[in-house]
Amino acid sequence: MVEVEIKIEASSKDPYARYHAVAIDEDLMSVFWKNQPDKIVKTAAGKFNYVKKVDLEPGRHYVVYGVSAPCKDPYYWHAKIYINGREVISSGRVCSGNYLEAYFTVPFLPVINKIISGITRISFFGLLKTIAGGKFLKKGKKKSKS
Repeated sequence: MVEVEIKIEASSKDPYARYHAVAIDEDLMSVFWKNQPDKIVKTAAGKFNYVKKVDLEPGRHYVVYGVSAPCKDPYYWHAKIYINGREVISSGRVCSGNYLEAYFTVPFLPVINKIISGITRISFFGLLKTIAGGKFLKKGKKKSKS
């Protein structure tokens, strides 16, 4: 598992408080506030900010941001989605049924780094053993006198 930070910033001239929802690797239904209330992360008017760290498997993923605003002026929301601090997508027309989706890949690199780190520790131990003449492994053994 790799820790990933998902950040969403959104704003609107919409004067009314709206439901804001986030789904990771799942779609949002057009009326998520009725059918998927567990995806609602906040009710807000004017501005919305969301930050969450999640553990994901390496591979392809997506996050969906939705708002319960009607699809007409002045109710559209302008939103940006960031993954690990990098902007992935932005849109100025997020509204009910027209959600913002960001696709991203969690690299296998951290897993490889752990493997390499383990190999390096083993190699370093082997180097120390060689330099010390293998003395740490010979505890308890005595040379026989001939």
